[in-house]
Amino acid sequence: MYIYKNSMTVDEKLDTIKLTDEEIVLQVEREYLNALEYRRPRIKDWHANEDMLYGRKPVTLSKRSNIDLRLMKGFEDALLSKIKEPLTVKFGPTEDADIRKARKVTALFELETSPTKQNWRYKDLLGKKLALPSGRCITKIYATKPYKHRRDPMDHYDFLIDPLAGGYDIELARYLGQDNIFKSKYDLQNNKTYDQVRVKELIETTNENDTDVTDNQYKEKQNRLAIVGLNGSDYNAQRDGLFKLLEWYTTINGKRWYILCSLDKKIIIKKKPWEEMTCIDKESDLPLWPFSSWAYYPDLFNFWSQSPMDIVREIFQTRNVVVNQAVDNNEAKNKPMKSYDPQVYTNPALLEYEPDRLVATATGKDPKAGLYIHETADIYDPKALNDILEDIASKVSGVTPASQGVSEDQKVGIYYGDQQETANRMSLFEESYFMADIHNAQLYLNGLIDKLDEAKAVKMIGENGVEWDKLTKEDLGQYDIMITGGSTQEKLDAIKNKQKADFVLRQIQNPTINPKSLAEMDAEVSGFDNEQIKKLFAQNNEDDEMRSIASEDIQKLLLGKDLKPNRKANVAYAQKIIDFYFDNEVTEEQDQRFRIYMESIQDVVMQNTLRKAQMEMAAKGQLQTPNLGQEQPDPNAPVANTPGGTISQASQITNNIKPNYVNSQPTV
Repeated sequence: MYIYKNSMTVDEKLDTIKLTDEEIVLQVEREYLNALEYRRPRIKDWHANEDMLYGRKPVTLSKRSNIDLRLMKGFEDALLSKIKEPLTVKFGPTEDADIRKARKVTALFELETSPTKQNWRYKDLLGKKLALPSGRCITKIYATKPYKHRRDPMDHYDFLIDPLAGGYDIELARYLGQDNIFKSKYDLQNNKTYDQVRVKELIETTNENDTDVTDNQYKEKQNRLAIVGLNGSDYNAQRDGLFKLLEWYTTINGKRWYILCSLDKKIIIKKKPWEEMTCIDKESDLPLWPFSSWAYYPDLFNFWSQSPMDIVREIFQTRNVVVNQAVDNNEAKNKPMKSYDPQVYTNPALLEYEPDRLVATATGKDPKAGLYIHETADIYDPKALNDILEDIASKVSGVTPASQGVSEDQKVGIYYGDQQETANRMSLFEESYFMADIHNAQLYLNGLIDKLDEAKAVKMIGENGVEWDKLTKEDLGQYDIMITGGSTQEKLDAIKNKQKADFVLRQIQNPTINPKSLAEMDAEVSGFDNEQIKKLFAQNNEDDEMRSIASEDIQKLLLGKDLKPNRKANVAYAQKIIDFYFDNEVTEEQDQRFRIYMESIQDVVMQNTLRKAQMEMAAKGQLQTPNLGQEQPDPNAPVANTPGGTISQASQITNNIKPNYVNSQPTV
């Protein structure tokens, strides 16, 4: 990445392409209307989905049941529970010298996306929820100066995009933008990046009564508020006025531009080449738009593709009809129509049901002959039809009873089979979701490159717990973006762990299986990490204590403190230091200190190991182990996890290992 610099002013750039403000507004207006009309056919589906989701009942005949089972709400909860887990983002180095820099970028990213900052996890969930009626999740990611990272979930009613962009990559759009941006008079007058001459013109030409419109010309987003009885227009007035703006990103003569304007008044208050506000992507040679998007059902040729609620809406509507008809049918059976002879029943009002009521009849008349009940027959088996519709909904949506926590067959094998099928269905959606998260991470990195104006303290996990460092402008560059996790991966991991657990159970009595390795696998499947597993299978507390001491000594070596050989050092102590040395990047100076120290404890480790072996054998009444001066294990054929193997590894540190050093000093 790099920042594009040009000494020309914005007006000079416009002069070179022969475009006035009026011509730019006309272009923006034409693009805006094209995008708005392109989206229009989807609005009726969005409104219908919202009606079912929020409980707006359809108009029905008088005296007919109108029960809403809120099936769409249950569908929303079930689907969100399946896909709620976000992906995990990490930045990786493109070369060895950038390892620590990448760790610092990842550490700052984890801080800024945490619940106490921009809370990416929660906003990710809100985006998934918002996209269920529309099929599209849109996110805006950018940074402000002085540096502050922002992630804003976007309402699909406020986002407009080039009809030719398609549904694969948002970067293919020639233009796109965000509607319904509201600024107060104070906001406009105190932003130095706005053209204050045009701001004054906007304020003077806007009537206060015009500032309460919070929607586009079709009032498309009012439906969502009206369902729950809210009014989105009458309560928005404020003392210094409210001005509706359009933030538009467009292409002019092959260059991307940022335009902030009032389409109603045809006034531009800010315009600037987009490459001067953000960095240029090396792949496309263009600055990336600040938006990312994914779809539940991505379509190569159509950005506004179907939503999950579109798929199940009519099935749920039919189920509501079925239930209401069943209720009406039952009501008709319990309260049937009657025909009566007025010469038999002189007061027909008495024919209405009431406990212990006495109904008078004419003298000498037969009550049965004077009354006829019109019986109502069952039109269908409501439960059978409802089950059929439930099965259809499960098949078309992937939301099965098992995925909702209800399984008709409680057999474990069938349950995990259901989970596998669910994971397979969700993997289609996660392909689009995965691509969007990569784009999100790149936009975050771009914001750092553009706006980071001073060093940021970052907290990283080191050998001795938390260590602090500073991320500077010089640390920023091109990094690999690694995405892991997600709901599908979580389900697949659960299935794999179940398979491993079944294997462990089957092999418990197998004499050819290493019992310790089997137990370690069982601990891993149960959720223990590597360090916890090492502690679980430590032979005694002494090894555990020595590893803890080794961690403290590692930190001293990293910080350059004087460290005398530990006279109690054993195999566990040496192995801890060796593992750290091989698993982590160190500076050349730190490497030298590790080499010298490992040489200094080799004899101590061997003596303590042999002394311990002698004491254990003596306690058992067995022959003594050889004295310290006798022949040592062959260093050319070390056995892993034995004294000989560990000491051999220590020797290799000083003789063979030539690590790549990181270009940094010890961190305090």
